[in-house]
Amino acid sequence: MSNNINSVNYEQHSVLKSMILHLLPGVLILIFILIVGGTLDRLGYPIMVTFLLSMIFIQIPFELGYLILQNKKNSNKISIFKLVDYRKIINLKSYLLICIPSFLWLVLILVLLSSRIDSIIINKFFYWMPKFLTCGGLNSTDYSRLFLITVSFFSVVFNGILSPFVEELYFRGYLLPRIDRFGVVAPILNTTLFSIYHFFSPWQIPARIIALLPLIIGVWKKRNIKISILVHCGANTLFTIFGIVFLMIK
Repeated sequence: MSNNINSVNYEQHSVLKSMILHLLPGVLILIFILIVGGTLDRLGYPIMVTFLLSMIFIQIPFELGYLILQNKKNSNKISIFKLVDYRKIINLKSYLLICIPSFLWLVLILVLLSSRIDSIIINKFFYWMPKFLTCGGLNSTDYSRLFLITVSFFSVVFNGILSPFVEELYFRGYLLPRIDRFGVVAPILNTTLFSIYHFFSPWQIPARIIALLPLIIGVWKKRNIKISILVHCGANTLFTIFGIVFLMIK
């Protein structure tokens, strides 16, 4: 397939290599969650603690580490930004026209669609998965105030900011440009693989694809990773804060 007119000649990955790099960190995260999450669940800790630990010890180190190692291999310098592409400068109007609709669409789909179909998909297809994954939650009556405040703080820092920021560097700043020879198929493939990468919640794959595709197409068209960083971090932070508020007033 010929390059899209907006394409830049980035190093290109084979489809197999791209699929492996998209999905491998998700496999490692799933293994960690199944092992550590099962143990913590038996000890009485909520699944959110396991998710936070998976970000701290698996997701962020792997995705940042891969970028650092690849850059050191190519330039003998340690950097996380040299291999991150899609840094084209756009004006404020373009940010507003893409970020605001993408943010509202993402939140709308995850609130209205995911909340309605998740339980249906779980009961029909993923009933066999561990209950701490499909039914796990955080009940304010089960834990001390200090524990809840601590988990909430780290949730905002890691789930709201650091984790999505690193994911955008890795998936949209590094992996997406390296399959852009496929034209508009590139953001579709990137969105699909990124949704599958969340192996620990496969029932959310359809909603994630629908919610994220307009955003990632916008990133691809404008060649600007800041768009997805702003929307992804903003949405994650919003959902995290709403979850904390809901928890505290229960």
